[in-house]
Amino acid sequence: LLDALLRETLRLSPAFPVVGRELKRPLRLLGHELPAGVRVVPCPYLAQRDGQSFAEPLKFRPERFLHQRPRPEQWFPFGGGFARCVGMEL
Repeated sequence: LLDALLRETLRLSPAFPVVGRELKRPLRLLGHELPAGVRVVPCPYLAQRDGQSFAEPLKFRPERFLHQRPRPEQWFPFGGGFARCVGMEL
């Protein structure tokens, strides 16, 4: 239950509201071709409040994390990849 409580807290208040990355190689994203060198800026704050990913996204409901883990594109409060926040390990 404590883990679910912390995850829900981080869903609504991520450690980083936006994270920036520079592409090292081309990427196809949602039908768009992005060349190497382009900066992409995913926004955990918005992604984690998406009603398609989380029912009643503005309500504090830790139970949503009790029996399932969200996909990486739905929940990434510490950023992602090798450059994520060191606080994630805590």
